[in-house]
Amino acid sequence: MKLKLRNTILGLPSARVVNESEITMRCPLCGDSKKDPHKTRFYIKINILDDEPILFHCFNCEASGILTPSILRTMKIHDLQLNSG
Repeated sequence: MKLKLRNTILGLPSARVVNESEITMRCPLCGDSKKDPHKTRFYIKINILDDEPILFHCFNCEASGILTPSILRTMKIHDLQLNSG
């Protein structure tokens, strides 16, 4: 399921790959920079090869934690089963 969630996140408009286990995008909580729509400070650590939780951190608003269904909803991802495995 992590691979499916990773691919879903990468389908979002501002998402891009940083490396094998990190994705960056505009923060769904604070929106990042209002001046530069291309600035992305929200990082998601999603390693599809382990059982570790999926973590996030925004370097703009300092929000961080485990990617939960409520955070997925703020990202406009409504298939909450994606976060169940």
